[in-house]
Amino acid sequence: MPTNLYGAVWRTFFRRPLIFSSLTLLFPVLVSLLTGLLTSCSTLQKNSQLYQCNQVTHVRHGMDFHPPLSLTTGDATSWNWEEIAEGISYTNYTANRAPLRWHLVSIDLHCPNLVPLAYPTAQHMDSQGKFNGKTTYQFLQETELQDSPLLVTVNATPFKTPLTWLSPKRQITGLYIHQGQILSPPLSRYSAICLWPQEHTLRAAIIRDQTTYPPETELALGGFFTIIQEGEIQDFPACSLDSRTALGITKDERYLLILYIEGENKKESLGLTYEETALILEAAGAWNALQMDGGSSAALSIKGKEITGKKHRRAANILGFALTFH
Repeated sequence: MPTNLYGAVWRTFFRRPLIFSSLTLLFPVLVSLLTGLLTSCSTLQKNSQLYQCNQVTHVRHGMDFHPPLSLTTGDATSWNWEEIAEGISYTNYTANRAPLRWHLVSIDLHCPNLVPLAYPTAQHMDSQGKFNGKTTYQFLQETELQDSPLLVTVNATPFKTPLTWLSPKRQITGLYIHQGQILSPPLSRYSAICLWPQEHTLRAAIIRDQTTYPPETELALGGFFTIIQEGEIQDFPACSLDSRTALGITKDERYLLILYIEGENKKESLGLTYEETALILEAAGAWNALQMDGGSSAALSIKGKEITGKKHRRAANILGFALTFH
């Protein structure tokens, strides 16, 4: 830059009394804001160390914790289960004071007529693994198997979207196996649920590392993290309340539990933490469980009971169950 240009800049910005005095006044304000920001970060870190997430998070926030006595004692017989179809039952819970609303589905994997379905298939994907997303309710309404409609659909694997957020295109992040074919590669830092047929029933397993899926796996859907492992609720440093979708498997490996927690409309339901989500699944009998894609992607649709906690977002990976009779 020429010397005379330096001089022009100096005369313009620092020789003028009004501008110079304004900068002089602005400097301490900027210092004060920066100091406040650093203090807030320090306080946040201190509080996160002081308040570890656990099942009493909502008590800390001045709210009674939500599961009724039957939940905390594990007495699932008094949860007011409603049979949706053979081997498929549904219950829900609402706490007005919190507020909180969640929905739970139980799937009997030993039901001989049970068939799992998932979206997308290989035919839906382009060469880059991208495809058009659907809502769980769209998948529920549009899919039929031998004249047997889907009864339950739930969002599953996290996904990426194009820079143009209005685009319906999706790309799965993490493991997805459909009909034994790997359509999206595994990520070792995330967990997954694997399903395969065995002697006219379904077997299911939750794996902590997606790269360790059983070789017989016919259908696998990746999630985020394991929240219950062999009966032990896992610790998480984050204490945020949000919409949640989680899957659990009972110790006898007979029942698959699907939990959907509303949390987008905070006036109706604040959502839960990872560990509170695990607490409900543990009380329902889950021995292993994992967190699927949550937040605005969390959604559950049930035939005859459209879950209307929010406007459903186009998900990527969707898991569904139907009953078919031969």
